[in-house]
Amino acid sequence: MGSRLAGKVAIVGMTKALAVDYAANGIRVNAICPGPIETPMLSQIIAERSAGQDQAEAQAKLARRVPIGRIGRAEDVAAIAVHLASDESSWTTGISYPMDGGEGLSFRLV
Repeated sequence: MGSRLAGKVAIVGMTKALAVDYAANGIRVNAICPGPIETPMLSQIIAERSAGQDQAEAQAKLARRVPIGRIGRAEDVAAIAVHLASDESSWTTGISYPMDGGEGLSFRLV
């Protein structure tokens, strides 16, 4: 877990540094920081950590931890990626965009 956290912090720092380095060339650098997203990887993590618990209940328990009340979808992340790649975000650089349904703002232990 510690190395995963260190990697995430490194991505945030690298995003800021590269944004400064390349802004004068018209290159924008941003990061998308997703929380739990419905993917095969998340299903595998839930299976490994649920230790005999019903998979559907383990996934529902995870969704209850998210203030929005659901696990994210790939389409949620894709929508932000499209926005950040578009001219609508032409004045946006150096940000790390949390996509976690508010989970990072909450310490709800459900």
